[in-house]
Amino acid sequence: MFGGVLPHRRQGRGRAADSAACRPAEQARHGFRIVGDHRVDGLRRQLRAVVQTPAGEVDRLTLAAIIRLRAAFTISSVGDWIYRFAVPMLVLQLTGSPLATAFAYVVEFVPYVVIGPFAGLVADRFPRLKVMILCDSASAVVAALLALLARADHPPIAALYAVALLLACIRPFYFPAMQGLTVEGVPEGRRAGFNAWTQVTDGLLSFSGPLFGTAVVAATGVGTATSINAATFVASAALLASIVPGVTRRARPPAVSSGVLRGLAVGLRTIGYSPAILWGTVLMTAANFATALIQGNLVYILLHSEGQSTLTLGMVFSAQGAGAVVAGVLAPRLMKRTSAGLVISAGMALSLLGMAIPAVLPVWGAILAGGGISGAAFALVVVCWYTSLQRIIPVELIGRFVAMGRAIAYATLPAGAVLGAVLLDASGSVRALFLVAVAIQLLIAIGTVRSPLARIAGTDSDKGTT
Repeated sequence: MFGGVLPHRRQGRGRAADSAACRPAEQARHGFRIVGDHRVDGLRRQLRAVVQTPAGEVDRLTLAAIIRLRAAFTISSVGDWIYRFAVPMLVLQLTGSPLATAFAYVVEFVPYVVIGPFAGLVADRFPRLKVMILCDSASAVVAALLALLARADHPPIAALYAVALLLACIRPFYFPAMQGLTVEGVPEGRRAGFNAWTQVTDGLLSFSGPLFGTAVVAATGVGTATSINAATFVASAALLASIVPGVTRRARPPAVSSGVLRGLAVGLRTIGYSPAILWGTVLMTAANFATALIQGNLVYILLHSEGQSTLTLGMVFSAQGAGAVVAGVLAPRLMKRTSAGLVISAGMALSLLGMAIPAVLPVWGAILAGGGISGAAFALVVVCWYTSLQRIIPVELIGRFVAMGRAIAYATLPAGAVLGAVLLDASGSVRALFLVAVAIQLLIAIGTVRSPLARIAGTDSDKGTT
């Protein structure tokens, strides 16, 4: 994620020389100001006192290793999509209850809020690549257990929930570890391209994931689909394991251990590491909430209020994925021509436009167009945000920062969805819901332009993308 690190102290240089390394221009480029280098030295003291770094120093990944990492991420993400549909569909088949089915979806996201921060701590304290391998390997075992349950005649619903929850508790460890590995192993000049590729993959899966996931489950049955799910995790783990011999070569000196709560507190304080990061975290969280107002009620809006078919619903989700793919391809090119802060500001404004179109004309065609624009806006913001942060957040803290950010983001989803449902129920108007979302997003867009986030580091020094 956040590819920059604090200026490293070189041998033979004292504190004064080290402080001089953080020039005013560099501070402005990163979106924060340091007086007397107190912020840098303070954070360094914290790191020496409480941060335990991974056990092995990771060399830069070769192009072949980066390709394997990309392939592993794609295969593992496909497994996530199959699992996301298999469990709720099995619960629906067994119970016929919409409430029980909805609870199966809730089970998938709660661990990101509860387990996520601890997963980030693990990603910072242990070799990231090994964490990813163990995550996929454990996911394969649990998915195989789920497949056995699915093949039983009358599997206990409680057992299904328990196994699904166990799998959901494992998955949050993957992404923070991958982001830390990106900072350690992917050269800075390639990170914008790597982040864009990740976002394009997410967009393609959003585009085809619902269709692919439901098609696999419908064509093969839940038991076979969950077996395929386990196989994807095995394949991803195997690809990651093939990277190990060429990566970990030199041992790091032993680091000072610390308590779990103290380690988490350091990660939480990283959110305030610079004004740009703090403002970005707040604004991104608010944007997630505004999006959840609509996204969390999209099924009701299209199928009930607009009387459309499930095909129309799939088209809207596909439009969001297509927009994300296009913007993911364009983002690294835009970041070479202008600052990341400007692109993020434009992305927030584009998201406002995506919400405003259906607010003016709340019909499914406008919602389709707005979904495509919103998907593109999301991709622009995410690629620029992650690439910039990878240049600022110390590598020792990046796992915790990513996990904390994801936990906060996931916590806003149910709140936004519930508030949106209340607004729909109270007003009976789809336009009113979109207008509320537009008002919130307008404040976010203005806040982005006027905040330090608009001046966050760009990628003008990046020399290439992959």
